[in-house]
Formats: sequence, structure tokens, C-alpha cells
Amino acid sequence: MNPVNSLQNTFAEELYNLPPKVIVMIPRLWDEVNEEERRLLARILGAVKLSLDGVQILVTEKFVLADVLIFSPRFIISFGVAVEPRLDIYEVRNNDGIATLQSESLDQLDEFGKKRLWKALRQMFNN
Repeated sequence: MNPVNSLQNTFAEELYNLPPKVIVMIPRLWDEVNEEERRLLARILGAVKLSLDGVQILVTEKFVLADVLIFSPRFIISFGVAVEPRLDIYEVRNNDGIATLQSESLDQLDEFGKKRLWKALRQMFNN
């Protein structure tokens, strides 16, 4: 038996079908995020077929896009964290293959903000 052929058939292809990496930025430690805000974040992510378990949450007050390249994200959603280069709120910008979205912080999202966020997320994830 050819060793290359046996290796090709060892694992199902689905094992390697990893979803693109999504980073969620928040300005407070996770322990300081209250239950209502956690549920809101879970619903926001669920709307674009993501879950809290499927994203990487980073805590910082501001970040420079070049500094997070080490994480190899495809998408970054910032909730109340200042982004450099500066983004207009609810504007999806593509920088070097990374789609980045700036939102208000979870505790400041009102109904109007949620609607704008939903529209931007649909654009970001092409839903």
C-alpha cells in the first residue's frame, strides 16, 4: 500500500474544515461582564451562526490592528474598544483580509444600535 494514500484516508475531510477565526474585543474583564451582557453577546453571535465557544474574546481598552495579527483573525468585532486605524461605528472595514467592525460597548447598545449592528454583521459575514 502506498503510504501517501493511506494518510490521505486516515481522517475525514470535515476535521480540517475549520471556521475562520473571529476575535471579539471587550473593554472589561469577562468576570465584570454581567449576565445580561453575556446573553446579549451570545444572541448577537448566534445571529451570525457563531457562539461564545467559537470566538476568541480579548480584553483591552484599545488595540492597533497590527498588534492582533499574531492571532491570525479573519474577523474582529470590537464592543467599545478603540480601534487603530480608527473606524466609524458600525462600519465594516477590510484591512489586509481582516474584516473589522466597531460597535458600542455591550452595556451601551440600545435598540437603534442593535439594528445598525445587525446590518453591519450581515454585511461582514455575508448573511
